[in-house]
Amino acid sequence: MFEAIFIGIFACVVLACVFYVQRFKNEQHKPQESYNFWNNQYIFDAIPSIFPTLGILFTAIGVTIGLHGFDTSNIQESIPLLLEGLKSAFVATILGIALLIVFQKYTGIIQKKIDSAPNKPKKQSDEVSALADIAHVISQMQRENSQHLTTLVNCIQVDVVGKLDGILQQSVNQQAGIHQMMEQQIGQLKDIGANIDYIRNAQFDIGVKANANSDLIVTTMKANRDELNKRFIEFADILKKNNTEALVDVMRNVTEQFNTQMNELIDTLVKENFQELNESVNRLNGWQIENKAQIAQLTNHFKQTTAAFENSSNTMQTVSQSLTILTQEEGKLHLLIKQLDQVMINDTKFVDITQKLSASTIAINSAAEKYDETTNKLNDWIKHERGFKDAATILIQKMEEFRNMNSDVWTNYRKEMNEAVNIIRQTSNSLNENVKNINAEFYERLSTTMENLDNCIQRFMIGNRN
Repeated sequence: MFEAIFIGIFACVVLACVFYVQRFKNEQHKPQESYNFWNNQYIFDAIPSIFPTLGILFTAIGVTIGLHGFDTSNIQESIPLLLEGLKSAFVATILGIALLIVFQKYTGIIQKKIDSAPNKPKKQSDEVSALADIAHVISQMQRENSQHLTTLVNCIQVDVVGKLDGILQQSVNQQAGIHQMMEQQIGQLKDIGANIDYIRNAQFDIGVKANANSDLIVTTMKANRDELNKRFIEFADILKKNNTEALVDVMRNVTEQFNTQMNELIDTLVKENFQELNESVNRLNGWQIENKAQIAQLTNHFKQTTAAFENSSNTMQTVSQSLTILTQEEGKLHLLIKQLDQVMINDTKFVDITQKLSASTIAINSAAEKYDETTNKLNDWIKHERGFKDAATILIQKMEEFRNMNSDVWTNYRKEMNEAVNIIRQTSNSLNENVKNINAEFYERLSTTMENLDNCIQRFMIGNRN
């Protein structure tokens, strides 16, 4: 075991020494301006003595190891370890001596090669030769410097002239390139101008076509507006005629019939019994006062009803005027007309707008139907008021019973008249409420329709902006 360790250490040292000797040999052929580790003569000369020194050291280590484990009380078992240590010591001694001999010869050969080399640097001891060499080198350097200076001056002159010519030629070439680039840019600008003229002409043609389409759309919209205004005016006239005139005629007929019957009653009473007529007239005066008040109240209700119908007619006219103003001013519809051509082709929102307009038309038709229902209710009320004529006829019959002053005819008559007046008042109030509801519902539906139309226009404008 110890032999292998010693042999390994010797092998590493041998390799290191061989490497140093070769490096020392190479360094000796270089100018020795300064000493370093690799060209140290003392280290080179001490290399052969390293191996016997290591041999003696390992010999002492082997003997020490053998004697360290030797037990005098157990000599038989200690002998193998002692022999192993002595064996290692002798091997180390042999290796040290052998390597000493080898490296003495090896270093001697290397030193001889170094000394006999033709390019070996001069030693500092040979001063005369060194001075002669220095003088020769200095004179050679002067000649070389003169030649270099002459060559350098010539090169500088040639380079300066050549560079100036090159700079001038480059400047001329750059100016020619700039001139060519300017001509190219002028040509490109001319092409751009021609393209701009073409685009301007194309835009003008598109504008002419768009104006023609816009005029066609405006004409169509105006025709539709006129037709719509005509329908609204006819609708308002029909409503006005069907309600106001019918109510006025009925109330006029009822009033005339009532006055006629009252005149006939008075004439009958005067002819039959003047005295009883005087007494009846005295009582009838009070009734007439009340009847006048009731007739005045009924007349006021009639006037209010007439005013409500006139307001409805005015409202319809206002709606018609508003629609006319809306189409004449061409507010948001103007933008709609301008872009309607594109929308009808590419945008599906126009279909939504048409559907919503159809829904609005249906809503207006529904309002008209409800207005017809209210008109029917008004006609029913007129029919109901015709019962007032029958009640007046019954009243005439009852007036014939006025001769019997002790009866309760007057009391029953007042009660019936009060009931009739209450019926008329309730009917008038119901009619006013129905008219107000019709107006409110009509305005509400009209407002909803306009809001839907405005929302559609706004959505259409937002979609076109995007």
